[in-house]
Amino acid sequence: MEKQKIAEIEKIIGYTFKDKAGLELALTHSSFDGERNYERLEFFGDSILDFAVAEYLMKNFDLDEGKMTEKRKNLVNKKLLAQVVTENSIDKFLKTSANIVKSDKMKSSVFESLTAAIYYDAGMSEAYAFILRFLGRYFADEETDYKSRLNEIVIKKFGEYPVYESYEEKEKNGRFFSRVTVKGKSRGEGYGESKRQAEQAAAKAAFERFDKN
Repeated sequence: MEKQKIAEIEKIIGYTFKDKAGLELALTHSSFDGERNYERLEFFGDSILDFAVAEYLMKNFDLDEGKMTEKRKNLVNKKLLAQVVTENSIDKFLKTSANIVKSDKMKSSVFESLTAAIYYDAGMSEAYAFILRFLGRYFADEETDYKSRLNEIVIKKFGEYPVYESYEEKEKNGRFFSRVTVKGKSRGEGYGESKRQAEQAAAKAAFERFDKN
């Protein structure tokens, strides 16, 4: 792959590969090369994606098992991943034989193979950052999901999740207070009528501080 194209796709995905061969492999379909293609990376990337989304839901949403399973299915599915790949023009870098139509299955496979390639190149924190960069906005319900947006910044910069300390202040008519810390340092505080609202408020305060830096 030409250096210019490599730089272009790296800019789109938000990650610069140390091993460019790993990136090329993640973008190679079996119709182009029957032996060296993305199929093994796709297999592993699918598992990473399932795990990352499940862990994110556990950490950030107060949902029962059934609702989390449904939300994960809505996020880790062929149609959505293909949509993300198409909207960001990632599919134009896919190497295939000339007569192949780039299907939704093929496009979703590329997202999974890129996830695995980034994992092998830099580890789970970068793979998380890649996933959140493209899927983060789909985690939100109807409100602006500042927890997702803050997570993306913090994971990218520090390789770990923000930590929330939240509790009910009964003397203030049952309002909830939340403080978010990163690497042991307080980054934002907020109040809300529920624990989730308070954490969103704290995340918003922290996100806006990070966003200005």
